[in-house]
Amino acid sequence: MKKVSACLVVLCMVSTIVYASDQSLAKKTDTLQKQVVKQESQKIDDSSQSKKEKNRKYKKEKIREEQKSKKDVVQLACPISYSKHADGLPRDVWLSGNSIAYLIYTTTNEVIVITWLDINRKTLDGRVKSPEEEIFNRLMYFEACSVYKITIPDDAIMKDFDAIKAENGLSQAQLEQLFKDQLYSFQDGIEQRRMMYAISTLLGQFVAGRIIVTQEEIKKYYDDLLKGIIASHLSTIEKESFKIKRAFIPEGTFTDEELLELAEKQFYIGLLDWKTPYWIAVDEIADEKSFIKTMRKDDIYVEKSNGGHDVFMVMKHVPERVKSLEDMNKSIVQLLTEEKQKSVMEEYKKELFSRYTVVEL
Repeated sequence: MKKVSACLVVLCMVSTIVYASDQSLAKKTDTLQKQVVKQESQKIDDSSQSKKEKNRKYKKEKIREEQKSKKDVVQLACPISYSKHADGLPRDVWLSGNSIAYLIYTTTNEVIVITWLDINRKTLDGRVKSPEEEIFNRLMYFEACSVYKITIPDDAIMKDFDAIKAENGLSQAQLEQLFKDQLYSFQDGIEQRRMMYAISTLLGQFVAGRIIVTQEEIKKYYDDLLKGIIASHLSTIEKESFKIKRAFIPEGTFTDEELLELAEKQFYIGLLDWKTPYWIAVDEIADEKSFIKTMRKDDIYVEKSNGGHDVFMVMKHVPERVKSLEDMNKSIVQLLTEEKQKSVMEEYKKELFSRYTVVEL
C-alpha cells in the first residue's frame, strides 16, 4: 500500500513538471509567433515606405524628363533665367545652388522654374526670403508680363542704376561687385529690378483697384477712436504746439537796456537775422527751454548763450484740442487702406496659388 502511495506521489510530481514545462513551452511559442508576426509586419511597412519613396522619385524623374522633352516650355514667360546668367558667380555656388526646387505650371503651357539658388539668395536689399515669398513673387511677375502685358524696358532700369551710382559715388565695377556679394550677376540684378518694377506696376494698376475705403468706414473709425473703442496709433488729440523762430545776437551788439526793450517792446526785431521758423509740440520741448511753454503769440524771450544771446519769438500758438474728422480724414484713409491692402494681398496670393500648379521637387 505504501509503495502504491509513493508511486502516486511521484506520478503527480512528474505530471506537474510536465504541465509546467508545457506551459513554459506554450508561452515561448506564443512569444516567438508574436515576434515573427511583428517582423513580417515591419517588412511590409518597410516595403510600403520603400514603394512610396520609389514612386515619389519616379514622379520627380518623370517630371524632369518631361521638361527635357518639351520644346515649347520656357524657364519663365518673362525673361528671367538665372541659369543663363551664372557668369561672375562662384562656380561651386552656381553648381550646388542651381538645381531645380520648384516647377510652376501655368495656364498657357509654360513652366516657371525656381532653383534653390533663387530661394537661398537674399534679396538685393539684404532680406532673407521664404520659398513661399519667392513663389508668390514669380507668380505675380508672370501675371504682370503674360496676363497684363506689362513691359519694363532695359533703358528704364539702366537709368535707375545710373542714378544709384551717382547718388552713392559708385563705379560700374563697384555696382557689379555689390550684386556679386549677394550672389547675383549684373544681369541677375537687371532682371530682379525688372521683376520689382513689373510687380509694383501690377499691384498699383490692378490690385489696388480692389481696395476701396468708403466715407462711412472713415466716419465709423473716427467715432470709435473718440469713444476709445479701438486701439490705434492715431490720436484724436492735437497737443499744444508752438511755431517758433530764432535769432542770434553776437556779444556787444546790443546794450542790456536795448535787449530789455527787444524782449518787452519788440524793438529792433527787424534788425535780427531770423532763422527758418519751425513747429514744436509741448511734449518735445527740452527742460532747459521750458520757458517756451508759457509764451504766447508775438512773445519774445532773450537768453544768454555762448558768445552772445539767443532770441526766441512765438509766431503762432495752438492750444490742445480734439481733432475734427476733416483733420484726421487723410490719416484714417491711409490706415484703413493699409489694413485692406494686407487682406487683399492674402486673397490675391490664395487666388494665384489655386490657379497655378506648384510642384516641389
